[in-house]
Amino acid sequence: MRIILAIIKKEWLQLMRNRVLAFFIFAAPIVILAIIPFSLEGEVNIKAGIVDEDESSASRGLIAQMNNIELFQKVILFNSREDAQLNLSNGNIEMLLVITSNFEYLSVREQKPELLMLLDGTAPYRAKSIFSVISGLLESNEYNIHFHKLFNRAQSHKHYFLLSLIILVILLVGTSLMTLNIVNEKESGILEQFNATLLNRYLYIFSKYLFFIILSLFELIICLFFCFFVYKLTITGTIFEVFISVAIFMFPMLSIGFLIAVLSSNQVQSVYMLTFILLNLILLGTMFTQLSSMPIWAQNLALINPLYYILEISRNIVFKGTPLLKMLPQLTVLIAIGFVVTSIAVLKMSRSHSRW
Repeated sequence: MRIILAIIKKEWLQLMRNRVLAFFIFAAPIVILAIIPFSLEGEVNIKAGIVDEDESSASRGLIAQMNNIELFQKVILFNSREDAQLNLSNGNIEMLLVITSNFEYLSVREQKPELLMLLDGTAPYRAKSIFSVISGLLESNEYNIHFHKLFNRAQSHKHYFLLSLIILVILLVGTSLMTLNIVNEKESGILEQFNATLLNRYLYIFSKYLFFIILSLFELIICLFFCFFVYKLTITGTIFEVFISVAIFMFPMLSIGFLIAVLSSNQVQSVYMLTFILLNLILLGTMFTQLSSMPIWAQNLALINPLYYILEISRNIVFKGTPLLKMLPQLTVLIAIGFVVTSIAVLKMSRSHSRW
């Protein structure tokens, strides 16, 4: 135990002597969480155009109704379809609503009037959001339906993406520092000096795991405090369950960082490998995309992706208050992935005496 504490103290002092890394540890959560969530907010502010071919009191009433809705950033009235379509193609408007000439006639006869809606499909997800918003506004209320929004009553996307960004910060800090720390010691000859002593290399690696897990939990505390005071993010479950799940998640991620360090001979190689592996894990981990929207092969790859499991676990704990015991299968998979990757890294390390 004394050796483990001494190694952890050595790692902390070594980390704090590097002012760039020390600044990265404290500043990265604040910078990422303070800027990115505003670009990921799912609010729909529509730039709309209207062509009124009916020019009746009913059509003017519909135009006035749309002008009074806050969702529309601006509503422009055009004299012809050609002029409106030209503005749509130039990007001046995102949606074009054409009120046909028989709008009031069909309304008086209690028939559904015809409306033509053209959408800019350059951004498919935004086009779908606009379509759903407009369809909801134009539908007639034939049924008196009462519904309740659970877990996210304000329909804010910030909290959903905040959790993904918190995991992203922990992932980048823990895995990157683990890899670069080992590779730097290999390049500087520190590991060769350790090999000349009686220090057990496996105990040394275990101490590194323990140190970077503690560092990741420290990053988690910074992120949670920042999100609570700035974005009012609250945890429905218990903070202890969040800490346990993140600590287990860091085991396979640090194993990946350890494997990259074993396979790399210098820091340039390790950075390239880190970028390639982490980028694919992030894109396939449902961090910003739902699993159901991915192709089948990507959904199958997500089953061996630690990010997929930690995001599922953390979202259930933070948003729904699901007990951690009900997510034992996901935790078991995370531990299994960590043991498999660590075993591969140790096997490779034991066969490369020249590097260690």
